[in-house]
Amino acid sequence: MDLSVKYETVVGENLCVLGSIPELGNWKVFKCRMVWTKGHVWKTINPIITREHGFEYKYALLEGENDEEQTLKAWEHGIDRWC
Repeated sequence: MDLSVKYETVVGENLCVLGSIPELGNWKVFKCRMVWTKGHVWKTINPIITREHGFEYKYALLEGENDEEQTLKAWEHGIDRWC
């Protein structure tokens, strides 16, 4: 499954997906990075493959120049998404 979201960022900001399954970092690890595409649409780099029948997730805004320096800047507001 591929995820995408339209969100405008500035230089140094990136999006990732966190969620309730190991493939999405179990809400703790920024494991599922996203890539910016034309029109400010962020897409998962790789499809999310899981054996779970359903899971919760949210988008998170990260800040930093490279993977080692990135920190959480903001969570998506509202209730968790469900897939």
